[in-house]
Amino acid sequence: MSEEEYVIRRVKKVYVEEDHGGGWKIALADFMCALMIIFFTLWAINQTPSKNTAALSDYFKGKTPTSDESILLIDTAYTKVKKLIKDEGIVMSVDKNSKGITIKFDSSLLFKSGSDELKPKALKDIEKLAIATESEGLFYHVYGYTDDIPVRKGSSIKNNLILSVRRATSASEGLIEGGISPNRITIHGEGLLNPQTMDTTNKGRKENRRVELFLTYSSAPTKLYGTGVTYTKPSVIEKDWKENTIASNKDGKDVEVKEIHPIANSVSSPDTLASASLQEE
Repeated sequence: MSEEEYVIRRVKKVYVEEDHGGGWKIALADFMCALMIIFFTLWAINQTPSKNTAALSDYFKGKTPTSDESILLIDTAYTKVKKLIKDEGIVMSVDKNSKGITIKFDSSLLFKSGSDELKPKALKDIEKLAIATESEGLFYHVYGYTDDIPVRKGSSIKNNLILSVRRATSASEGLIEGGISPNRITIHGEGLLNPQTMDTTNKGRKENRRVELFLTYSSAPTKLYGTGVTYTKPSVIEKDWKENTIASNKDGKDVEVKEIHPIANSVSSPDTLASASLQEE
């Protein structure tokens, strides 16, 4: 029996690494995007004025201005509005108390008869008002009022309520042009409700056609009816429903109103209307 021959061969094994795919690239891209977002956020926070950052922080913490802080804001804005009236000769009246400031415009100075489009000068005046008071961080509540005469037939504006809303809207657009954020503005159309006077003559109706701006630290539109300081330019004399003089300001000085005169909702009950006693500061 012949012997079997054994052949020994040396074989070199080659190991081929498997392809792991591009999953690592996706993970790296996600990480870089997250890192970029963090850096952009930090940069944006650094660019935001500290006053706005603090206000935003207070908002999320549920904080509101303290009584002393709110009064200071109102006093500062009131001083700026008075200075604006004197320097620019803007025809408007200003009332102030602890709740806020009410600024009244005669509608005839803002709009043409039956129109809701602001006159060019009126638009500039409202823009100046916005610029002067914007830094105080107050809310602006805009109220439109009309007299008791129905709108003209054939007009695109159907009734006095719609007219008052559109006029308040136009005034708010002037505030926005002056730099006030729309998030700090509310619009209210009162129509012929809550008249300034019960006088139905042309003079009385002219007083009732008006736009009022109520500036306050609260987003809730609380109306300014109560005791406070009244500053008016040019000089005015106000009368109550019985034509009794209740306020006068002939030399541009502030006048302290001890009790409210009848411009509130109680006008339907004349016997209950309060009289006003005045004392110059």
